[in-house]
Amino acid sequence: MAWGHEYITKLHTSSAAVVQKRMEAIAKEFDGTPFLLDLDKEAHLLIGGQTGTGKSFLLASILTNLIATNKNIEIYLSQIMKGEIGLFSNCKQVKMTAYNLEEVATVLRRISKKIDERSKLFSSKGFKNLTHYNSKNKNKLKRIFFVVEELSFFMPNDSDPSNVNSLKSECWNKILDLVKAGRSAGIHGAVLRSAQPQRTAD
Repeated sequence: MAWGHEYITKLHTSSAAVVQKRMEAIAKEFDGTPFLLDLDKEAHLLIGGQTGTGKSFLLASILTNLIATNKNIEIYLSQIMKGEIGLFSNCKQVKMTAYNLEEVATVLRRISKKIDERSKLFSSKGFKNLTHYNSKNKNKLKRIFFVVEELSFFMPNDSDPSNVNSLKSECWNKILDLVKAGRSAGIHGAVLRSAQPQRTAD
């Protein structure tokens, strides 16, 4: 699945990129037509599946399409568990890549502040969302995407030290707040990618 400037394209198969005006696609439906989602209505994305089902490839495809076709956006990456999305760290649209829990918390605090600022701005000026605001103002606000590579990592665990659990709880709650309040602010909680939690023996 891939976000575009105004729309998001839902991926069912992996194939070549399709770009049509304000709609982007990195893939097609089985019948060959793009599947489009309106970002103002369906603002967030969860990728889930078993190990080996192509989640990492899909996430990389989303980011590739998003970066290649959109200059006026900001992307924040959370890459703690694995290394795939770190490949995008040097792209102009990527403002920060968080490699540890403290950095993720810092990014989420920053995004949470932006949500509050935009919500107050839109409310005070009578705008219902980012699309409405940008259609009436010359100084456009950027859409913001926060990419979580492994959502399950942020779930508090009794086996973690108290300071780690405290940070995890903060991140988890801010991610939930982002999903609830980010849509109208044009802050899309980006891609939330969930793999099946696994336990390993020490």
